[in-house]
Amino acid sequence: MKFTQIRENPEKNKGELLVVGGEVLSINRTQDTTRIEVLQLPLNDDFTPANQRTQTQGRFIALSKGKDPLDPAVLEKGKAISLVGEIIGSETIQVGEDERKVPVFGIKDLTIWDEARYWGRGYSGYGWGRGWGRGYPAGFYTGYRPLGYPYY
Repeated sequence: MKFTQIRENPEKNKGELLVVGGEVLSINRTQDTTRIEVLQLPLNDDFTPANQRTQTQGRFIALSKGKDPLDPAVLEKGKAISLVGEIIGSETIQVGEDERKVPVFGIKDLTIWDEARYWGRGYSGYGWGRGWGRGYPAGFYTGYRPLGYPYY
């Protein structure tokens, strides 16, 4: 199921689970609920939101209810998230001067991505090695000796 199908008719798919993600636009916490407004972004193969805001298909609301609501200090504006959410309906929100109907998800599982997602997992930076490119991780000795220098 695609986000566009849910956006057009959330009531039709009420109760179904969907993996969605995007960038946090706002977060509000009440006594027992955390309400997150999210700019939807397409997900990569590893379920991280793509860094392409121009490919958004709209916004959605994610709700976390219970005795341990999410702390706005942990989940702040601009953070990338992915979640497994149950479709619970729709809500009308104000976007500039327009009103938009957006789907609302109840959070079943939430992942907050850090800045490492921009480089991909396991990226170790540039290290020592032959020529240009990623080379070897920093501190990794390859046994390579420069030509003409036999004093190792």
